[in-house]
Amino acid sequence: MVTPPERIAALERLARLRADRELHRFAGLRRQMAGLQARIATLEAEVLAGYPAGGAFSLAEARRSHAMTRAAAQDLRRSEEVLLALRPRFEAARQQAVREFGRAEVLAQLQARAAAARRAGRAARAAGMAAGPGGAPAPPAGM
Repeated sequence: MVTPPERIAALERLARLRADRELHRFAGLRRQMAGLQARIATLEAEVLAGYPAGGAFSLAEARRSHAMTRAAAQDLRRSEEVLLALRPRFEAARQQAVREFGRAEVLAQLQARAAAARRAGRAARAAGMAAGPGGAPAPPAGM
């Protein structure tokens, strides 16, 4: 038969496994979000740097700069849309990871409390046995 402390320990191990799985999932989404944000920053810099800051430039240079800036702006818009679409999944994964981690922590605390209660019970029983029958201290051996 499985005792309650063993059940708590088994539940805690299971909760840790689930928490690890959710944290890995969240970490993957976080890496994806960070990559998208870096890409967006790069594209924003490209769009801002698309046109020469000073001086005159030819019509061919203007067309080339416009084409490059237009492509970067379109890619920027698509990346921002992907980021916006990913945010709900990211937030849900974050909340699930927090929930699973919290569950594992609560079970670990319950397991620690149960272990402390068992130790206290053993100590009380040991003290009761040392006191002898009726609760009075046992007479010293040899008297």
